[in-house]
Amino acid sequence: SFFQSLEIDPCSIGNSPPQFKPPIRFLDRNISGGWLDLEMGIEYDGDADIELVFCGKRVGVKELKIGAKFIVSFYGFTPKPPFFHGISIYMFEPCELNLKWEGLLNFLNMSFVEDIIRSCVNHSLQRIMVLPNRFAFPLLAPTEANLLDMRRPKPRGLLQIRLLEVEGLVGTDFTISSLFTGNRSADPYVTISLGAETWRSSTVWNNCNPKWAVENAHVFFVDIPERQLIHIQVFDDGVRQQLQAKAKVSKPEADEIARHLNISILDLLGRRHDDLLNEEILTERWICLDSWWGGRGMGPLASEAAATALGDKLKEDLKPSIGTAADTVGSLWETQVQELSASDREWLQQVKARVRIRAHWRHVGQPCEPVTPLEQQRSAVGVAASADPHLASLRQCAANVDTTSLSNSKELLADRDWQGWPDYVLRVGIESVERLPCSVDETEKVFFARCETIPIVNDACKEVADSSMGVSIHETKHKHPAMYTVAGIGKSQEESELLARKIGLLLEARVPEEVMASVLEVDMSTVRKLLGQSFQEHSGRRDVSFNEVFMYFLRAEHADAASVNVEVYSQANKNAPVVALGGLRLPIDEVLDADGLFLERRRASLESVADVRITVTCQMWPIMRSTTPVEELIEQAVADERRRTLKEGRGIRTCIWVFSASNLPNADYFGGKSDPYCVCTLEGIGRPKRMFQTAVIDNDTDPEWNHGPETVEWNGESALRFQVFDRNLGRRGAFLGEAVLSRDVCERGLYTDLDLGNGTSFLNVKLCPKQETEIIDVPYSAPEPVSRLHVWIEQAQALKGVNWYGGKSDPYVVCSLSQHKTFQTSVIHDELNPHWAHGPEELVLGQELRLSFEVRDKDMVGSSSIGAAELSRYQCLAGFAGWLSLGEGNGRLFVRIASLMSEGKASRPVKLSILVLGASNLRKADTFGSSDPYVICSARGKERFRTEVVQNSLNPQWNPHPYQVELRLAQELCFEVYDKDPFRRGDLLGTVSLGRSCCESGFDGDLDLGTGNGTLHVRIICTDCDSTVPASPGQHQ
Repeated sequence: SFFQSLEIDPCSIGNSPPQFKPPIRFLDRNISGGWLDLEMGIEYDGDADIELVFCGKRVGVKELKIGAKFIVSFYGFTPKPPFFHGISIYMFEPCELNLKWEGLLNFLNMSFVEDIIRSCVNHSLQRIMVLPNRFAFPLLAPTEANLLDMRRPKPRGLLQIRLLEVEGLVGTDFTISSLFTGNRSADPYVTISLGAETWRSSTVWNNCNPKWAVENAHVFFVDIPERQLIHIQVFDDGVRQQLQAKAKVSKPEADEIARHLNISILDLLGRRHDDLLNEEILTERWICLDSWWGGRGMGPLASEAAATALGDKLKEDLKPSIGTAADTVGSLWETQVQELSASDREWLQQVKARVRIRAHWRHVGQPCEPVTPLEQQRSAVGVAASADPHLASLRQCAANVDTTSLSNSKELLADRDWQGWPDYVLRVGIESVERLPCSVDETEKVFFARCETIPIVNDACKEVADSSMGVSIHETKHKHPAMYTVAGIGKSQEESELLARKIGLLLEARVPEEVMASVLEVDMSTVRKLLGQSFQEHSGRRDVSFNEVFMYFLRAEHADAASVNVEVYSQANKNAPVVALGGLRLPIDEVLDADGLFLERRRASLESVADVRITVTCQMWPIMRSTTPVEELIEQAVADERRRTLKEGRGIRTCIWVFSASNLPNADYFGGKSDPYCVCTLEGIGRPKRMFQTAVIDNDTDPEWNHGPETVEWNGESALRFQVFDRNLGRRGAFLGEAVLSRDVCERGLYTDLDLGNGTSFLNVKLCPKQETEIIDVPYSAPEPVSRLHVWIEQAQALKGVNWYGGKSDPYVVCSLSQHKTFQTSVIHDELNPHWAHGPEELVLGQELRLSFEVRDKDMVGSSSIGAAELSRYQCLAGFAGWLSLGEGNGRLFVRIASLMSEGKASRPVKLSILVLGASNLRKADTFGSSDPYVICSARGKERFRTEVVQNSLNPQWNPHPYQVELRLAQELCFEVYDKDPFRRGDLLGTVSLGRSCCESGFDGDLDLGTGNGTLHVRIICTDCDSTVPASPGQHQ
């Protein structure tokens, strides 16, 4: 009804062409099944001029911005032009769309129209080119290029996600009981998105800790598990939200109460990023949800949010209006956009909501691959060799399930009834329909096809035996046919077929004759002759190319009865009745008997219309499974999660050593160097908990503390933070760097050099898991590459005016990775569309998970927030350039981010056993007598050990006592020979250095101490390049 009164005049998207965003790179590893994959970003920033007439009022769109990242896959290499059979283009996530309104909508701030347009655009793109959908087009003839394989290739696997429960949600619904209890409720439902697929759970009413029944699950197609991401969002679904959603045709962002975006499929399944996922996996996970994120601050959860948690405060706030409770409740239902206060924001950041889901993975095999890995079981049970191996093995395994071993748990028994996985994925492709009855005068006539497959299994693993549009029935697009002929055009039937298809496509696209001649590589007279011959000889002949794909799930026990039915329909105009032309039936058992489970009916006749020809293909792939029953997999997953939960409940323990730091910044201004010490804190619950602090090392930017072991016990915390400070008189002093480790990393153990945030300073630490009294040792691992971010803050648009006088703002932007990694732009006074053009600023990305931006208004005293946004770690590493929403009504911010990788500079530790055996022909340093020599060994200017003094000798021999030295940071060892004098070090007799590489390979020989200074005989043995036992401070002396 909204669009019935809407007119568009004029409509121009401007003259600005789309631009490719760097970097454009070829992927090292093929991820899509094509011959070559190219990743690129594209951005359209158009000076649009679009006017909408709405109820007699004019509304203008003056800016249109679209940004997206694509994968372009080239299929089928050929040595001659066009070099490839075809191209497919797809995206992992929907594009970003931003509009700038002028006129009525801008005045009323009615952003729901923009929500409608954005929803429509993204919905259209998702159906075309967001995985699992791909936009594909052939470069060769359709008979040579397999367009269906480019559009919907074989999926890597299926991911079934079952929603179990959510706990710890923040209530947003204000009821009468809230006046007395101070508590709010919620009516939550959950959406889970993967690419173009979004699944919505049922709503649980009036519950902040909802639980769902068994059937709340969905099966997703997964094409590229290493790149696709899962998004979990929790929404409130009260009466007000339902009315608002109906009016806006989309979910209001203000009603989103919790989220966790960008969840890696491999992380969810607990696998490494190089895992092939070629086995059945079932996991159960608690996933933490964010109750606060950049841009949140809208809807009914306003300044009363903190009062929701603290009921006393709510009563105090509503005390003046307690007599008019009905008016108070009514006003709260109509609460408009408000900004969260600082206290509310801090409180929401500490809310610990989480969701429990069960993820079940099965990969899709090749047509020739057996469904189960035990081929010998089929022969053992007497399965006939001529029978289909997939169907036979599935039926036999289903018959051999031992029901006596199943758990008596009601949940598991319900799972057994519901957990009906399909056995096959069926792809039905409708390529084209030829020789359709359509005269030249029927210009509005359209044709389409419907594909019905029954019985099947839907995406909730429920059996479907009835006709249902969108489930068992799928419909192609309604298309106008293209007129062309195949007879008398080319020299051969094959050449005629190819040339005819080209002419038909060009006619359908309304290509001018000049362009047609260039494409067909013929002159204009030949083009006119071909067109004339096509229309004159076969004036009633028209063809339609659909090239559409539909996917179904099948069970083996239904294969005998299942069939694919394709019906072709026509419609003279949009008001005319639909006329059935005929159909084609393909039994599934014929597909199972076909070679490679592939069946093609090319140019087959319809059942009731002999002249019409249709081309349909069917391809089936088996869904692979393990021999372990699903019930056992569920029991194992539940047990693993229970052990992990109990482990978190009683706390885990970690032993920590802080050995040294290198290349620390110099924070002393008046000579000297920094006086560093390290502080370790646990974070994640309330205030950070300080665990221990090392000693202060005076005047040293390469300190060696050798502190530890310290035992840290975890009780729900999520991170361990190391901070290095410079000690000043009576106060903490300057901040020198920090590193953060997640709880998962600490549980596994780690021994490495941690980057302290600037890419040049490192902290050498070791963390070992402790079980009872046993310390589980971990080897040294090289530091991870350092990620540097270059950040540009370009401009903002349509900011909210907060100044009392003039209605504008004095905006500036604060960008931060953490408390100590931050910068801000300059202040632009009295402006709602500021241009900063600030950057690039370099930030070193450590373990931080997000980069946040906050636009603030500068006041005479202090400042206030206008809006906030953030980017995830994955978005920063992938590079970003585009608009970020600052919240509904707060405007938007344009930023650019480039990611640069550099290798860490820290070196692995080397344990050495050093023997100083003797010296020869030393220089005489005493006036009376010879010299009294001894040797000092040092690294990076610090003494490691010294030998005893040999009295009155120029050829001393020392006792062959091995000294244990561990090199962590130094690149060489220095040996200095001195003559001992009373009360001082004495005269230097000679010095020599030995490189780190030489030490690692071992050394035994004489070292030249310099001209006329003699030689020194040393023996060095590298005992361990990867230290496995924490060295005590005494071992380094």
